[in-house]
Amino acid sequence: MQSKINFSKKGKPAPQTYQYGLFGQENTESENGFTKMLIQSRSNSLHALVNDLDNNDHKLEHVATKNGIELINDSHAINVNRLWFSLESVNRPITWITSLNSTESIDASLIELIENKVKRIVALSVYNLDILALFESMGKEIILTDNMEEAVLKAFYASESGDAVLFSPGVKSEGQYASFKERGNKFKEAVAQL
Repeated sequence: MQSKINFSKKGKPAPQTYQYGLFGQENTESENGFTKMLIQSRSNSLHALVNDLDNNDHKLEHVATKNGIELINDSHAINVNRLWFSLESVNRPITWITSLNSTESIDASLIELIENKVKRIVALSVYNLDILALFESMGKEIILTDNMEEAVLKAFYASESGDAVLFSPGVKSEGQYASFKERGNKFKEAVAQL
C-alpha cells in the first residue's frame, strides 16, 4: 500500500488517500492481465446470460399438438420455482411428467397448483414413497415409469383432446441424463415417435 498526501488550497495536508495495487513492471503487466481476464469473464457471463434469454429450447417449448393434445417440453424446470411457473403458465388440463423425488421443497402454493391444474401425474424415475403418497392424497391418477419413451407414451394415451402433456421434472438432471438439454431432447424424440 502506498500513501499519497494531498494538499488543500490553504497548504495544509488534506485527509490521506491510499492507492492499492502491485508495483513494478511485471506486476503492472499482471494487473493489466488480471483486468483483461476480469473484463473477459464478465463479457462471457453477459454473453451467456443474453444467449440464455434468447434461447427458449426446453423452456415451456411447444413440441407438437397431436389429436388435440399439446406436448410441452420444460426440461429446464430444474427446481420447484421453475416448476411452479410452468404449471401456472399452462392454460389446459395437465398430464404432468415429473421426476420430483422429495416433498421438502413443496409449499402450499405448489400443492394448490397441482390440485387445480393437474389431472394426472406420470412419475418418471420417482422412487420416493413420500412424494407418491402426497400425489395420491391429492386424488391424482399416478402412472409410474422409469424411461422417457414410456412416460411420453403413457402420458399421451392417458390424456384427451384439449389437455396438455407437460414435461416439467422439477429437478436437476441426474443419473440418466447429462444435462437438462439432453433430457429435453429425449422428450422431443419420444414425442416424435408418437
